Amino acid sequence: MSITVTILSAGVVVLVLRGRMRGEDIDPFRDALHRVLRDRPREVHLDLSGIVDVEPFAAAAVTAAAVEAERTGTTVRVVHASTPVRQRMSTAGADGLLR
Repeated sequence: MSITVTILSAGVVVLVLRGRMRGEDIDPFRDALHRVLRDRPREVHLDLSGIVDVEPFAAAAVTAAAVEAERTGTTVRVVHASTPVRQRMSTAGADGLLR
């Protein structure tokens, strides 16, 4: 999985994820999210439009990291996910994050 960070506007950061989301991708994802959160953005969007498959463990770990990030005061949203990826994320408990 590859991760690209884009700043949309003041206070809104997008992490664009591409490829297959597997268990081994969780640490790099968490690292990228933590780097972005250092600047205390108002919102972080996790753009999953480029994710073609997601393992259940990875979906759960991404959801947990996003929920943890929200506790710092940053709104986290999962955006542009395909229907199968949305379903996997929803099963992992990300319903409140999906847009």
